[in-house]
Amino acid sequence: MKDKKTLFKKYSDVIFLFIASRLVFLFIWFLAGNSFHLLTEFYDSDMYNNIAKNGYAKDYLTAFFPMIPLIIRFLSGYGLLFINQVCFFISMVLLKKLTEEEYKSKNTLLVLFIFAFSPVAYFSLICYTESIFFCLTLAAFYLFVKNKYPWLMGILIGLSVFTRNTGSIVFFAIFAGMVIRWFRKETKFTDIILAYVPATLISVIFPIYLQVKFGNWKMFVDCQYDNWLKVRSNVINTYIESFKMIFTDTYDFDIYTLTLFRVNEIITTLITFFFLFLCIKEFKKLKKIDAVSVVSVLILIMSIVIFSSTIHDPNTSAPTRSFYRYYTGMFPAFTLLYDLHPKFAAILAIITAFSGCVISGIFFKAAYFY
Repeated sequence: MKDKKTLFKKYSDVIFLFIASRLVFLFIWFLAGNSFHLLTEFYDSDMYNNIAKNGYAKDYLTAFFPMIPLIIRFLSGYGLLFINQVCFFISMVLLKKLTEEEYKSKNTLLVLFIFAFSPVAYFSLICYTESIFFCLTLAAFYLFVKNKYPWLMGILIGLSVFTRNTGSIVFFAIFAGMVIRWFRKETKFTDIILAYVPATLISVIFPIYLQVKFGNWKMFVDCQYDNWLKVRSNVINTYIESFKMIFTDTYDFDIYTLTLFRVNEIITTLITFFFLFLCIKEFKKLKKIDAVSVVSVLILIMSIVIFSSTIHDPNTSAPTRSFYRYYTGMFPAFTLLYDLHPKFAAILAIITAFSGCVISGIFFKAAYFY
């Protein structure tokens, strides 16, 4: 009983913020006029339900990776919602352990608060990938930091790729970190093998399936351009299109839609600038190359490059619509907050909570802003 009380006390901040976050965003959900049942059918959730029921019957569905449909198929949408909450709670526990035990940070409570009211928080309430993906990648990173259980880390990395294609970013970043440690004799070559055999085997399951069924292992990429009105781009071009959307009247949309699109582009641009700030900050404090910092920075840099390589057609939508949830789904966006000045972290927490409530309200009203 004493151990349980001690454990409760140790994680009381996690428990409180977890419950507060769930209550706040559920309140906003119902305030938007939605029913509880709609949690399992909202926007992309309907696509996952379709795949769970009928499989990948159409090529455009291959944009959605198999983890979520499999969970829905065997445990139902409500089972997925429960798993999302468990994963979100585990993510908060891991964030606390990393910031307190590894980074010795005084910002732990603020980091937890920022995460609790981030886009990951309200997307975890519906049948989306955010909560599971974040938990898998953060857990893999935690094992990397601890330099323990490489086989389990590999399984987690593989499952993250099986959940969302951007898991490949974490796949390559942690591999680079392990190679650095191997050169420094801080890890064994066999540990790399133990990690990346299962990581690779799980990661290639979906591409192999696509090759067998459609004759195209990268169908999940090609369908973005063929079916989802996306175009190829690069970092520079993506910023140009974002600035054109924000500052000019190049594209012909009604004032309501244009306002939403402009807000979306502003948010995405600010997030990418903040990512660059975190990367510079992390490297400036290093006296030598540190594998943990390299992994974190690589993930942020690769996120900007890879996310910017495919954008929505600006003539039909905001170029980076929904990217804000992709960016905030990458764990270094939170773990690298450990040494922010407390006042800056507090301001960021207030901005996150306010914007989280406003944006979730817009999204829950089924606005084209996700």
